Amino acid sequence: MKRVYKYPITAIGGDIFLLSTPKGSKILHIGNQRDGLTAWALVDSNEGEEETHQLLIARTGQNIKDPDSQEYLGTFINTLGSYVLHVFELKT
Repeated sequence: MKRVYKYPITAIGGDIFLLSTPKGSKILHIGNQRDGLTAWALVDSNEGEEETHQLLIARTGQNIKDPDSQEYLGTFINTLGSYVLHVFELKT
């Protein structure tokens, strides 16, 4: 059965974050929930096997190496607007 699950992302700008989801999941949205960076993904809740998504968490102005090998997923702005993070999935 397909469902939307949310996943907190506990990384700061400049980090690679490894996100484990059921195999075949699709990341739908990156955003702010309760002032925390969060991903929402469409998952098959019956799938027992896991896969790992490599997410690059980039600050505004940060160099992005090899942008053609990454897919932009979304931007996070904290409540006060004091920092902005951009999330890319590294494609292999």
